[in-house]
This record gives sequence, C-alpha cells and structure tokens, in this order.
Amino acid sequence: MSAEQVKINTVNLTTAKKMLETFYNSRESLMLWGKPSTAKSSIIKDFAIAKAKELGLEYSEEFFGAKYFTLKVITLSQMDSPDLRGMPCVSVDNNGKEITKFIPTEELPREGQGILFFDELNNGDETTLKAAYQIILDGKYGSLQRIKDSTGKDAFWRVAASNTEDDFCNTTPMPLALLRRFSHVEVMPTTEEVVNYFISMSEDARVIAYLQAYTADLFPTEWTDVLLTKKANPFPSQWQRISRLINGLKEGQDNSLIREIVTSCIGQGLAGKFMAFIKITNKIDWTKIYTDTEKEVKNLQATAGTDKTSLTYSLLSELTMRWKNNVSIKVMKKDIKLVDKIIVDVISNVDKEMQISFLKMLKQANAQRFIKLVTMNKEISNVAAELGKIVL
Repeated sequence: MSAEQVKINTVNLTTAKKMLETFYNSRESLMLWGKPSTAKSSIIKDFAIAKAKELGLEYSEEFFGAKYFTLKVITLSQMDSPDLRGMPCVSVDNNGKEITKFIPTEELPREGQGILFFDELNNGDETTLKAAYQIILDGKYGSLQRIKDSTGKDAFWRVAASNTEDDFCNTTPMPLALLRRFSHVEVMPTTEEVVNYFISMSEDARVIAYLQAYTADLFPTEWTDVLLTKKANPFPSQWQRISRLINGLKEGQDNSLIREIVTSCIGQGLAGKFMAFIKITNKIDWTKIYTDTEKEVKNLQATAGTDKTSLTYSLLSELTMRWKNNVSIKVMKKDIKLVDKIIVDVISNVDKEMQISFLKMLKQANAQRFIKLVTMNKEISNVAAELGKIVL
C-alpha cells in the first residue's frame, strides 16, 4: 500500500478550528498532526482562550479551580512515567496495615475545568506514552478520579498535537492502543491563512508581499534529509522571525545585513530570491503613489512578467500595513485620510485578482474600519458588491 493511500485527512486552519469546537462539545479526544510550524499548538491555545471568555472564566495555563478555564500543557518528552503516576509514600489502610500510595502529580487537575493538551505527544518514550493511556481514555489516573462539569460531561477535554513521522522531528512510533484513543486529522495552513495572521500581527510588508507572490516558499518544497543538512529552512515561524528581525532595516542602506539575516533563517537559495524580490519592489516611488496614484499604479501594471506581480503585491501589502497602523508618508505631511483615497485609486486600477487580494487584506487588517471604508466610498462599495461573497 502506497504512502498516498494511507495518508490521513488534511484540513486547513479554518476547518481545524471548527473541528475543535465540535470535538470539545462532545468531549471526544482529537489528535492534530502536522509538520513543524503548522499552528497546531497555537489554534488549541487560541481555542482555550476563546472558550474561557465565552464561559466568563479566567484563562490559565497553571492554576486549576472554579474561576479558571485551564489549558494544561503536558509535554511527555520532558517527563518519565513516574512523573504522571506520582511519588510513592507509606500510608495505612482500613485495617491498620502499611501500604504504598502515590501522590499524584500537580500536572493533573483535581478541580476546575478546561483542556488537557498533550503537546508533542509522540516525542515521549514508550513507557511514558503508556502511562498516559488512562488519562487520555478515561480522564483519570490512579487515585485521581474523573472530574465532571455541571452538565455531567468531563470537565477536562483531552486533545493532542504531534509532528508527523516523516518530518525529521525524531518522533516515537505510537502503538495502536494509544492511536485508537483519538480521532486524527492533519493540519496544513493555507498561505492566505498565514498571510492573514501576519497582517493581524503587523508583520513586515515585504515578507507579506513576498509570500503572496511566491506561495510555494512558505514551506520546504521537498521533505528529505537534506533539510537536516541545510539547517535553515522556510517555515511560517521562520518568515515571522525574518519579519521581526528586518523591521526597521532599509533596502540599499542595510542590504548586506538583511541578506545575512534572511539567509540564517531560510537558507541561501531563498534568501537570494527574497533579496531580488525586494530589489524589484524598490521601483515603487511612494512620493508618486501619494501625489498621482492612478498614473503611478498604471505604470506599475504595465511592467512585464513576474515583476508586475511582485510590484503589485508589494504595493498592496505596504498600503495595507500603512492603513492598518495609521502611518502616512512623512515627506508628504498629509493626513492619513489620504490613504483611503489612494486605496480607492489603487483598487480602480488593478485587475480583479488583485482587487480581491487587496480587499481581503484590508478586511483582515481592520474589519471595523474596512466596513466603514466600503460604506463611505462608492467606488469600493461597487467593487465589493461585484466581488460579493469572495470578499464580504
């Protein structure tokens, strides 16, 4: 049987989040698989924070109790099986005879409600994995009994996340006895989901534009042992690291430093491609964009080949971040309201695919302000209405 035939179902982050809600409501255990930097742990944490808010409870990753919704992260790779069972102590039974009892670990709850999150589950050794069987299946361990909420459901939902066996993360094969305790899905974010997240986090516009122009570079193109030799490989977390390291560094003035930083994060090949990309985007004359937007955008659209795509994505990404962060071009000394007019002119002079991308980016950057922008500007309103559900 081929690897393709046995591959588990893969979903994007949007679908994965919906699945978390469904499995939580039923308190059925779910295991998220995925390659490094696919946001498996992040979406579970975001889900727990949102659930705490929904229930009117205080979110915690440390404390258990009636006022908390606790996300307890249990990392088996950092534990031995006795860590779960607890430390032994001498006690006396009902007949006065000495017996051995175990004091359960503080990692496991005695009260409250929340989520027991087994992160990097298949990085634990075999004996530690076996020690977790009862917790995962029954929600109890040793002398610690299952905790119920006011509806009679398990107070603590069990969920896990792990890297896949073929991604060179030194995983431990999981026995069928443990696998059957979960439902399984692989998580792989789309480039649009990653870009939207980067926009929400106000990451560097150059990185956002590059990933929109070269979507295949978000992850390694081949998963072989060459990744271990190269050391530096592209992942969403690495692109975010690049964004934060080069923030404030300028092309031309800091090119050598930018190149070395990018190379250290994603390797020489992609670093050269990224530097070539931002060199192309330097052709954007921001003074002209602010003084004669329509003419300058038309000039950019007349650029041949891939340069047109690179320049357009760079323009849209930079404008989105300026619009989101209320940053105007200093040399013009204009009010930020000018950016709204520029957005109208840009949308009117790019093709439909870019219109869709731009409006989606603006909506992601600031949904409330986006609605106002669409409402107050007839041109944008007409474009948004034409594109319909794709954007709105």
